[in-house]
Amino acid sequence: MLTIVTDPELAPTSTTALRQIQNPFIALRHINPLRWPQDLIIDKAICSALVDQPLPRENIDVPKARPLDCTFVVDRLRTMQETRDTRETLVLIPALLDLTVEWLCELKEVGLGLGTGEVLRVANRSWDTVPCTTGAVIDGIPIYHYIDAHHRHASRVGKDLDDVDDIDEVEPPYTEQDVDHIDIYDLEVLLMMAQEQMFWGIPVEWNDGNYTVHVMYPTSTLTQLIVITAHIPHETALAVRKGHPTMKMVKITRDIIDIDLQADDDLFTKSDLFKVLVGMVEHGIKVANMVPYGH
Repeated sequence: MLTIVTDPELAPTSTTALRQIQNPFIALRHINPLRWPQDLIIDKAICSALVDQPLPRENIDVPKARPLDCTFVVDRLRTMQETRDTRETLVLIPALLDLTVEWLCELKEVGLGLGTGEVLRVANRSWDTVPCTTGAVIDGIPIYHYIDAHHRHASRVGKDLDDVDDIDEVEPPYTEQDVDHIDIYDLEVLLMMAQEQMFWGIPVEWNDGNYTVHVMYPTSTLTQLIVITAHIPHETALAVRKGHPTMKMVKITRDIIDIDLQADDDLFTKSDLFKVLVGMVEHGIKVANMVPYGH
């Protein structure tokens, strides 16, 4: 059963109580992660029960000299949702995320890369992860990746959606998009981001021994974003990479955020979506600043 936590201050953040499990990834080291079984997460109890926990909503002063110019994208996105234009909506949602995060990073004077997938290391073997539609890599540190059911499903059936026209040819099983557990592909991407933070030498003592990373995707109505947050223990990221026999479970939480469709920039900057992105960028800057000198 899904647990709901309404107060972020009361939400459990510690993973010290999560139990040790046998490392299920050792047996998969010779199998492409694109072929990993969907029921692996449940059968092997890799993750904690999914908890609904709100992400921090952060405010930021918008300077008049550097306004966030998102009116066209927001207005276009609202129109496409109203007309049920799935193809265009799937393009505009990540475009709005990119535009907002790019503006925030320019304002904060930090570097931003829009990540589309990296390498997951499993028991000393390297595999390409599922290509994501976009993502935020702040000063070299991956913070979140964004994907949608069409691209995830295309990977399963061996299609390449680099050509947006192919989106119409892939009808994903949206009944699997909104369920109360995460997709195995999403876990792969979360583990990859944790391993990347580990590679850069990010300390974890301040974060209860964890790397905190996010993956987000739209709901079946394309009017909300599901944001999955994973607190991945350092020993787990290392165990998956090196093939250690045991590892600690991964703590996962979920927040569901409305994609507000106000055409006015001032109204958008007051939305939950904007405030969550501010919080993610602030967290990303904090983590990036922890990279050891000379690493």
